[in-house]
Amino acid sequence: MVSIYKKYFAVAILGRWHAQHASLHAVHIERCYVVCDVFGSFFAHGRFDNCSVIWRLVQIQYLQYLGVKRFILELVKHKKILIFIVMLVLVAAIFGFIAKRHASAPTSSSDNSSDASSRSNNSKAAPKTHFDKRQYSLSDPSSPWVVVNKKHPLVPKTYAPSDLTAVGGGQYMHAEAARALTQMIADAKAAGYILTPASGYRSYETQVSVYNNEVKIYGKAVADSESARPGYSEHQSGWAMDLSSGGCNISDCFGNTPGGKWVTANAYKYGFLLRYPADKVAITGYRHETWHFRYIGTKLSIELHRLSVRTLEEFFDVSGGNYN
Repeated sequence: MVSIYKKYFAVAILGRWHAQHASLHAVHIERCYVVCDVFGSFFAHGRFDNCSVIWRLVQIQYLQYLGVKRFILELVKHKKILIFIVMLVLVAAIFGFIAKRHASAPTSSSDNSSDASSRSNNSKAAPKTHFDKRQYSLSDPSSPWVVVNKKHPLVPKTYAPSDLTAVGGGQYMHAEAARALTQMIADAKAAGYILTPASGYRSYETQVSVYNNEVKIYGKAVADSESARPGYSEHQSGWAMDLSSGGCNISDCFGNTPGGKWVTANAYKYGFLLRYPADKVAITGYRHETWHFRYIGTKLSIELHRLSVRTLEEFFDVSGGNYN
């Protein structure tokens, strides 16, 4: 029991009501809560002593009488109480956030480990994207990558392709090379340039005649610098073609014609390589031939273009130069 003369109103759990609001009649108090000094010091102008009873004279009937709306309005008037509640909510929210972040830390670590593992796996898989230099044989004459030079003759030296296909002008190449050349000539024509096949496949017997004629006219030293011996010719492999344009037929002037310039710049797109560059004589073994193009397929030609490598010997690390 509490006495009727007490004129304090307390807000549930948090504080007191000022005596000016009303007078309480004698009521039975079922429970009281005692709080420590902090509340006494918090209310600077309050009447509470440290560790005083602050849940006094509060009854359910009186709160119902005031109504929820009035209760809230009264609470707002007491700014210190409202600020204190807000502070409690903020502190609780901060602690909740920290606890949640701490609890999720192992998952984050796991995710990071997973990402690191994924990057590691991708790094290990990267070498698979490297260019495979073993896709085709370098010695089989039926392979578009076969290296034929003064150090590496055809095997056998009398080799003849089994799929020779006409490309126009009475010239022939391997079927695959013939398709690529036909497309390149058509695209050159669409761009306003005329390219004509001048010399493609040559049989072993034909190469014997060509080489001997060069020796007879220019001598063996000159012949060896610009004409292959029988069994050592790319023409005999069926993968090479000499082109003509603008009146230049198997001549140095070909490189200066509009058609010659176009094909020199675009041949790689169709799988062809200008086989004997001017600055690679020591490697290829032959003088510069602006008209001689070798089919190697687009995979290899594009890779050579990307790397700015201009000879098969350099790319495949194959010996070249003069005859043994």
